[in-house]
Amino acid sequence: MIISINKNLSTVLSVPDMMGYDTGIQKLNDAIHGYQPGQMITIAASADVGKTSFMTDGIISVAKQVPVGVFSLEMGTKTVTERALYNLAGLNYHRCKKSRNKSEQRMVDSATKELADLNDIFFAENCDCMYPDYILSKSSPEDSIELALAEMYRLGARAFFLDYIQLVRWGVKTESETLRLKEITNKLHRLCLEYNVPIIILSQLTKESANRFTKKDSDPIPTISDIRDGGYIINDSDIILLLYRPELIRKTNSELDLLVDAQEEAQVIIGKSRNGPVGVVKCTFLAYCMSWRDRAKNDEELF
Repeated sequence: MIISINKNLSTVLSVPDMMGYDTGIQKLNDAIHGYQPGQMITIAASADVGKTSFMTDGIISVAKQVPVGVFSLEMGTKTVTERALYNLAGLNYHRCKKSRNKSEQRMVDSATKELADLNDIFFAENCDCMYPDYILSKSSPEDSIELALAEMYRLGARAFFLDYIQLVRWGVKTESETLRLKEITNKLHRLCLEYNVPIIILSQLTKESANRFTKKDSDPIPTISDIRDGGYIINDSDIILLLYRPELIRKTNSELDLLVDAQEEAQVIIGKSRNGPVGVVKCTFLAYCMSWRDRAKNDEELF
């Protein structure tokens, strides 16, 4: 379809800027206008920082508005559902999985009802091209992610999450990991535009950045250049969010007691925004229920 901007200028300008789907963090919504239809959003972090927790928050927030599709490569449906349940309940996932008192059980029951009342959350597990050890060849099953996305869209899904992009095996064998990811990101970006949906993908950072992250005398704050095989991921992403938890640097393993209901400062770094500012959104990470939350209103924010 070809449209004349000049002839439709008044119509285009009369449409107000619309807020996309809720990210779960209001300050982040303000900065990027939510998860916008037609955008590919990359969420990247080192191991154990909380990428999947951030994704779970996003799934819950978006599912309050529209049905959601999830490509779960790293964890099964049961695990993601459990995390969502304790996230909604605000309970210690690690402690309450073993035993719960009556009060905690009532909170779990309430969260179970809340989870059931959300819009549909569709999971695509074990697509043929999504196995980490899948042997790519010209005889590989044809675009099973694309087929699964089309089916979930037909069922009503209007936003999609993928955990995580380096595990995807899609298309024919390529000469390098970089070229393989080029094919994947190009297709994902095309699907965003074709279906007019946001696709939120998780990504690993390089091993070098992970090593830097554990050294107290170096700068551990991630940048978009730390994204593993990130050239085409960076190019095709409309927005890149980098997750950072300073207290992981400050504490030793013995001090990270997940059975204690503690909270810590955290940051969502907007490393790229095609149509907006870059910068830092300060927030709170609740390790015990694995959730990223807004900070108190009186805390100073960069956005």
